[in-house]
Amino acid sequence: MLKRTIAVGRGPSDDEGPAALGLTHRIYPDGHATAVIRGELDAATADAAREYVAKVISRSRGPVEVDLTGLSFCDARGLRALVSMAGCARSDGRKLRLTGTRPGIVKIMRITGVDASFPELLGQRLASA
Repeated sequence: MLKRTIAVGRGPSDDEGPAALGLTHRIYPDGHATAVIRGELDAATADAAREYVAKVISRSRGPVEVDLTGLSFCDARGLRALVSMAGCARSDGRKLRLTGTRPGIVKIMRITGVDASFPELLGQRLASA
């Protein structure tokens, strides 16, 4: 298993401090892989996460699961990165599935239509507000 934590600034002004993005993965003997994204998936970290998962996809030979249990925040750039990850898997003829997605993030995905790229989210119930 490979572990990687990236401290990324939030832009020209780092007044808010760095955003931490934790990326790990495991490729199993049968070829399937699990990538784990922890922290904030936003404008400062989305490209790094997308590139990391693309490498996991290229190194594995089966379906890829992206575990978002530890994802605390996701903005529009983060959503775009998730869609890009799914597209990368599809172009390699494989499936990418999200797991551990928090109800608040699923809600934003539904509002923006991003959930269409992830059929496993269609039946997930949202916590009432």
